[in-house]
Amino acid sequence: MRSDAIRRHNLCSAIATPTFHRALRSLVEKGFVDHAPLTKARAYKLGRMAGQLAH
Repeated sequence: MRSDAIRRHNLCSAIATPTFHRALRSLVEKGFVDHAPLTKARAYKLGRMAGQLAH
């Protein structure tokens, strides 16, 4: 999913842009979100730790 699509979602639309990018970077660092392979910048996929959210 592209970061601009995530940014437009109702849950994210009221978040300031710098805050959104810091939060996204934090999710990448923690393994919940990964950069999507074979794509240009700003494309993401669920990371290895995303399954931990359901537990």
